[in-house]
Amino acid sequence: MDPDAPLTIAGMVGVDENWDRIDYFLERVVPAAESAKVRIACHPHDP
Repeated sequence: MDPDAPLTIAGMVGVDENWDRIDYFLERVVPAAESAKVRIACHPHDP
């Protein structure tokens, strides 16, 4: 990542807030995906 890159509209997001946002998203998406019989996955970081 470029440390000199301008911030996005989200601004600075700390580690804890980032995980809170991921939890918020998954708590809503996973049940909807399961009810629609849609499989979801997370791609690991490329080496």
